Amino acid sequence: MTEGTYPKCNRCGTGILIPVNLGESNKKGVIYRCTNLQCNAKFDEHGYSVYNPQTMDWERISEG
Repeated sequence: MTEGTYPKCNRCGTGILIPVNLGESNKKGVIYRCTNLQCNAKFDEHGYSVYNPQTMDWERISEG
């Protein structure tokens, strides 16, 4: 599979969004993670989220 198969991350513009929960039957939608470690965002049917180490939780952000 080539890098061009998956879309670029709209948040950082350099990372690729790859699916990370395929095969998990308890999840309704697919969750994608950005391959850019500095971005470290995840994307699902609701939009982008980033992990906040202070609250130890994912926080929803706006695209771009």
